[in-house]
Parts: sequence; C-alpha cells; structure tokens
Amino acid sequence: MIGLTANATPWDIVPVITDGANPNSVRPQSPQLSMQRGGSSDQLQTIESLSLTQYAKNLGKISALAASEDGTLYAADYKTGRVWILSDRGQDGSLDMRRPMAQTFNNPTGLAIIGETLYVADRQAIWAIEPGSQARMLAPLSNIKSQGSFALIAEDEGLILGITQSASTQNGAAIIVSIDITTGQAEKIANIQNVAPLHSIAKRKGAPLWVASGQSMQSLDSPETRLTFSQQNITAIALPGQYTTPANWPRDLKESIIASQTGPNSMQLIVIPTEFGQPSQAPRVLVEGFLSGSGRSAWGQPGAIVMDKRGLFFADTHNGTLWHLSVKPKIEPPKVVVDTPKKIEKTVETKSKKSPLLVGSGIKGSQIGKASQIGAASQLKTGSTLIDAYEKEQAEAEALKAAEEDAKKPSKKSRSKRSNK
Repeated sequence: MIGLTANATPWDIVPVITDGANPNSVRPQSPQLSMQRGGSSDQLQTIESLSLTQYAKNLGKISALAASEDGTLYAADYKTGRVWILSDRGQDGSLDMRRPMAQTFNNPTGLAIIGETLYVADRQAIWAIEPGSQARMLAPLSNIKSQGSFALIAEDEGLILGITQSASTQNGAAIIVSIDITTGQAEKIANIQNVAPLHSIAKRKGAPLWVASGQSMQSLDSPETRLTFSQQNITAIALPGQYTTPANWPRDLKESIIASQTGPNSMQLIVIPTEFGQPSQAPRVLVEGFLSGSGRSAWGQPGAIVMDKRGLFFADTHNGTLWHLSVKPKIEPPKVVVDTPKKIEKTVETKSKKSPLLVGSGIKGSQIGKASQIGAASQLKTGSTLIDAYEKEQAEAEALKAAEEDAKKPSKKSRSKRSNK
C-alpha cells in the first residue's frame, strides 16, 4: 500500500490496498476522530480549475440529496425527518429560497426523482410525493430487517433500493432490489457478500450497478474493479455519465468516479479516473480540508453527492452544510484601449450665391429667342411688350405726381393780387 500522509493536498494520490490484503491489518487502527464545529470555506481546498462555495447551511444531518430538472435540490435531514426544498430559479448556482416540506419522515436516508415525483426512503416505507399532494406510501419497509440505511436511486422508469442485512465486518451481506413505481412491487436483483455496511449505490443508463460498502467500492458485474481503502469508508459515489455535467467541466473529471471518503486518516472528496468503465489510474484528492492540522479531529464530514449542469453539490453531514463545486470562471485580460485623436471636421460655411436684386423688372429684353418652342398661340408676342408697358406706366405715374405737386402751388395771378392789397 502507498504510504498515507497526514494532510493531503488537492490532486495528491490516494493510497489503496493491494489485492488480497486485509484492510484491517495493513495499518494499526487510528484513534477515533473527534468531531468539531465551526469550519469555514477557507479551510477547504480543491484543484485550481474549480471554485468551491457554500450553497446552503443549517440543513441538519444531511443523509441524501436529489436534483430535479428545474434546478431544485432536495436534502434529507436524518435527525429531524425534514426534507428541505432548495430553489434556484435561474439555475445559476445561487440559492433563491429554502423551505421544508410539510411532511416529516422517520429517519430518511434515500431520495430519488422521476419526472416530477419525489421518492423518499425512510425506516417505514418508500414514499411518493407528487407536486401539490400529500406523501403516499409506495412500498412498506418496516418489516425488512435492515442493519443500516436504505440507499435509493432512480434508474429509467423505476427505483433501485440497497438494503444492508448484516453489518458484520466478517460476513456482512446486502441485497439490491428494484421497485416498480406503479405497483410498489419489489424484485431482488443482486446479493452482495462481505459488505459492512452498504453506504451508497450508483448506476448510469445501460451500465452496471456500482456499490460502496464499508471501505470498498466496485461494479457488481466486474469484481476486478474493486478498490479498498485502509480505514476509510466510501459513503457516496457518483459515476461518469450518471448525471449531467457542465459543458466546461474539467476534462480530467468527465470520465472519473467521484466519491466521499471518511475516516480517521482522511475526510475528503476523491476522484477515480476510469477507462471503459473500469478504474484506470490511482485515485486522487479532489476536495480536502475537513481535518485539523494535527489530523486528530475534523470539523466536517463529506457525504451525499449530486450533480447537474451547474456543477457538483456535496453535503457536509456533520454541519448540515451543502457545498457547490463549479468551474472557475475564466478571467479575461483587460482590454487596452488606445485613445486616438478624433478627426475634427471643420464646418465650412459656403455662402450661397444670391442673385442680385432685381432692378425694375430685372428683365432686359425677352429671354425667349427665335428658337423658342412657344408658338403663335403664346400670349407673348414677337418682341416683348413687357418693358414698353412698364416704362409707359412709370411715365404716366411721374406725370400724375408732377401735376399734383403743381396743383398745390399758388398761381402767379393770385400772388400779384395779394401784393397789391
């Protein structure tokens, strides 16, 4: 086994146990971690291309997550039995509203969505909740002897339920059943031996079912895919292609299994690169920082995982916090704008050439020559009479004016009579 480090950093290799080794004999048992509160996002770290933000808090002991197509997340609180509805109307990774469902459940541990119906698995039953309706019992579970939590996922038009029957480290056993969402009938599809206990199940369309149990994870159809970690439980897994991923999701993560790993040596999210559905490279750390500097205590515990086009959401089970892992936006270099002097356009005033004031009629002789198209029918005769008429009128007006002025003057005869007197 590769040696463990007390404090890993993002993209460090995660040690695994070689084939045939007893996971409990590889290392001495580590002391139990003491769990603390008061952690913050400043303590968590991830790879350079991703951004980590706190999406919601005070959700209780988060035991399961589910995401609908409209961006609404559902988070089950194992302790209080509430199921939280977390709305993101813009689907931009910003929480708009949070509220609990009207119904409460008996230690819910599984959530799944098919269409617009939410399914909840608790100690009593699998419940179906349609929009605007009360929860109805789909399949009873109270008579099933389960030694752990129920793991629930949706697959095509049905449900798959994982049940731990024995949590013994020596001879643990679990069964996988399919649930018809119309009738509630259950059908066993797999028996699993040597599990302690069953934590999570995952499946993508047309591919084998994966299970995470105790310190191991594997595909049910391929035992050679089994990975075992020393004293580290795998509490949740998400397969490549199981969920919608962002268009710009990092290439190294698109074909990788993402898992929550908890235990005395590490509290972290890890990625397992795959090829043709099988692990192809050593697991690596994706998110770390839940452990204290000494490694003897932890302030958080990664758990349930769900993904959609906004990124990956994972729960801190201990603190009731939901974290959002998204692609870090690219920072565009500032554009250098060079101010070029604006072209000053001079307005040149062009004085319009005004025609000289007409003196009199302004017409000196007719402008219509011999080639004029105006024929005999025209009112203008050969040789213009306009000027003659104008001059005649002027002469008559001047003569009239002169006569009026003369009339006002006294005659010579009148002046002589006044002088004789």
